[in-house]
Amino acid sequence: MMCGVVLAATTGCGMLPGSAASTETSAWQAAQASGAHSSGTLPRAADRQDYDSCRDGTCEILVTGPTTIDVGHGTLTVVDIDPDGVTFDLDLATGGGGSGTFHNKCGTIARFYLDGRSEFTGCPDGEMLPPPDAQPASVALQLKGRTDKTAVLRVVSG
Repeated sequence: MMCGVVLAATTGCGMLPGSAASTETSAWQAAQASGAHSSGTLPRAADRQDYDSCRDGTCEILVTGPTTIDVGHGTLTVVDIDPDGVTFDLDLATGGGGSGTFHNKCGTIARFYLDGRSEFTGCPDGEMLPPPDAQPASVALQLKGRTDKTAVLRVVSG
């Protein structure tokens, strides 16, 4: 299995409001009920589509399309979810951040530090990685699972 994330520097910040609660609930229920993909079913998202739960910097959310989410130290934008992966941009409040595409389903982790550094943890054996730990002055993104049009993302800030 090929694992990878392409990282690039970005700047800027903004936030768009989330979907209405009734739309979030029905989208979440549909995705949870029909979320099969080649490596099994879509894992449950602890915070469902409650994007406001990410404001403290830590959440586990179901994303069904392009959206922008406040993640504490900055703004996460899910640009696209398609059969090739989940494309994202992370704009940190310090002006740094990064962008990339999660191409796998094994829990790859991309971590961005407020000082501009970034690191990538792949899954060479194809085994699901454990959730990232909170590290000071950083935001970690992890793809917990995905289908062709739906993703479960973890955000862990320190």
